[in-house]
Amino acid sequence: MEIRLRRLAAGEILDHTFQLYRAHFRLLFGMAALAILIQAPGLALLSRFSTQKASAWQGGAESLAELFVSLLAYALPFAAVTSAITELLRGRPAHLVAAYRRVWRQWFRYIRLSLAAGLLTAWPFLLVIALFFAQQWLIAHTREAHPGFAAGSRMILLLLEYLVALPLCIWLSCRYALSMTASVIEDLSVVAAIRRSVRLSQGVRLKIFLLFLLAYVGELVLGFAASVPAAGATMLSAGDLPATVVIYRWISSAVISALLVPTYGIGLAVIYLDARAAKEHDAAGMPPQQTERQAQHQNRQSGDPTADSALQLAK
Repeated sequence: MEIRLRRLAAGEILDHTFQLYRAHFRLLFGMAALAILIQAPGLALLSRFSTQKASAWQGGAESLAELFVSLLAYALPFAAVTSAITELLRGRPAHLVAAYRRVWRQWFRYIRLSLAAGLLTAWPFLLVIALFFAQQWLIAHTREAHPGFAAGSRMILLLLEYLVALPLCIWLSCRYALSMTASVIEDLSVVAAIRRSVRLSQGVRLKIFLLFLLAYVGELVLGFAASVPAAGATMLSAGDLPATVVIYRWISSAVISALLVPTYGIGLAVIYLDARAAKEHDAAGMPPQQTERQAQHQNRQSGDPTADSALQLAK
């Protein structure tokens, strides 16, 4: 059977993602669910320092803190999911213990990579938050400040946040999204994996963005459904929130994250293999069309089993 090595369309990538997730739901969710043991206590610790009447900027800082807690909690589970997906795409059986055993040898690398990619993605927003605190300090320590300085500077910072920092963070997230996948599959160091992601993500960042957007919409829907019982309990209670509602929010947030992490892992693995096949076959001067047997023979000679996985996705 002759095939054409080509880029997968966004719809095909999503189709592969949902098919794999549905076929191996218990395995993949079980891998991601182990992160709840770290994420839920981390969110509980952050909630002790948060206030119910926090400003928008304080809320943004708390959201960033929650993001880095999640990056820390899901570094190893995300690597294990990626390892399992790679095995499944190669036609081999995948098991939870075996996947974690493979990635445990480099656990510190994956944690460092997760945090490094998070910092490289969020630095524009961190810069805006730093400017906000600098503005607050100037207002507090300048007695003769112009009356319109506070309102004007706050408006400028809001414009910077939503018109500059937010779009830049989204673009950076798509740029570094393949770092963990490349590190797991190719056994790359932190710096090499980030550079690999920058190169491979060229031309597929719109597909990565669509994957992120779909997962974000799913998170909003699941979050709204999970918030209905907590909202009802909050309305019935007077004063502070009951402890059971607070605990319910921590657990529900962690469970929603565990449900979505395999979606990211599968989708990014499919995009990675697709982009790698297209770029490396083009760089090797391979003709645009060849037989499946010829391609697999070249892959076996090169000693790279992941190329066969990418070839299967191109069918």
